[in-house]
Amino acid sequence: MMNKRDTNILKTQTIYFLAATLIMIIFNLFLENQKAVIQILVLFITINIMTFTYYKYLRKKISNIEVKTGEIGGETEERYFGQFNNLFLSLSKKLVEQRNYIEEKNNLIKKHNTLNTKLNKLTKIKDSILAISHLIMETKNIDEILNAILNKAVEIIDHADKGSFLVLKNEKSFEFVASIGYNHEKLKLIKIPYNETFFKYHDISDLNSPYMVNDISKFNKANMKKENYQILVEANGVNIKTTMSSAIIINNDIYGILNVDSYKEDAFNDEDLKMIEYFKEQIQLLIKNRILIEEKLYYSQHDGLTGLYSRHFFKNELIKMKEMVNKEQSNFSLVLFDLNDFKKINDKYGHDIGDKGLKVFSEILSSSFRDTDILGRYGGDEFIAGIYNLNNDVIEERLMLMNEELEETPIYIDENNSFILSFSYGIATYPDSASNIDELFNKADQRMYEQKKKFHKESNNCI
Repeated sequence: MMNKRDTNILKTQTIYFLAATLIMIIFNLFLENQKAVIQILVLFITINIMTFTYYKYLRKKISNIEVKTGEIGGETEERYFGQFNNLFLSLSKKLVEQRNYIEEKNNLIKKHNTLNTKLNKLTKIKDSILAISHLIMETKNIDEILNAILNKAVEIIDHADKGSFLVLKNEKSFEFVASIGYNHEKLKLIKIPYNETFFKYHDISDLNSPYMVNDISKFNKANMKKENYQILVEANGVNIKTTMSSAIIINNDIYGILNVDSYKEDAFNDEDLKMIEYFKEQIQLLIKNRILIEEKLYYSQHDGLTGLYSRHFFKNELIKMKEMVNKEQSNFSLVLFDLNDFKKINDKYGHDIGDKGLKVFSEILSSSFRDTDILGRYGGDEFIAGIYNLNNDVIEERLMLMNEELEETPIYIDENNSFILSFSYGIATYPDSASNIDELFNKADQRMYEQKKKFHKESNNCI
């Protein structure tokens, strides 16, 4: 049979075993955190040293007491080993408390790291939007801006490998204007009707939020025209597994589609959807601002009714033309137009009918000259043209053809009544007729009024 001393030794060995088991559990819990593991190991070694030292001390003290009292394995041993057991249990409790403390600290670190990661992503997005805002102000090329937006989206969103940006052209079909990871020259050949996109399953009210499409290649193969799908194959566009797509909506109309693609299945999560939604909102705001800027710029340079250059902007362009012909030692001609008896048309039929006549004249004028020529509305019923390096005889022929086309284009007041427009004009050529812009205008204006007087003498009322 075991005496009390052997029993206590067994108890001590059991406690050692339990302590070793506990330390292995803690070691597994904190395997991912090296700092925590080191702390636990140090604590465990310290406890073992203290335990062993205290055990030796107790054995020595008990032996001395047994020698003095003649007691063997009695109450003295029970009492001291009980103290030893209480001490070890206390130390084990401290070990568990230390484990809980480190676990709590580790959880806080994880939360901090998660928040820090999100903050870094948001910072990247804001930096990207700021960079794109500067680009929008600095460049007139909208495709370049869209390409920059796409680059930033693919860069920021986790697991994004490719991307594309499609714009709805003429309210008929989507065309690729920017892409990453594809053969863009091939993609530009594809025109995708609305009903071949994922949008056909949604009303525009459902497209305010982005959505994910798994196995997008299968959808494309089933819905795209064969020729379009074949081009997509050649453009390296069928190896994607997941697409995150967001409609860009401007003034309640679909402007385009932002696609972010991944080679992985189920690559994106709710956080990614929130990110692309935030990105989409910023893009919509930027494009709206860009459109407003373009509209303001357009109307500062063009006549709102006819679309021709405004008087002020025309003069600026005419100065540029003068500088160009000076360098090239060529010439340009200035032509002033005045619609005959147009005031009578306005007075008799009203300004709406008059405006209709102005639009018809501006369309015929635009189709009669080249892209290198500049055309403008000088004011009221007067128009102006700067004709680059063209012989005056050729200009006269074109003006004659314009009058013939006007005669064949009656402007209807109602089903039974119409009128025909005609015009007088004056031509002056730089540098033959004048040495500066003001003198050129005066010469052309003088010749126009001479022709207008001749018109009134030789012709009847055009109405």
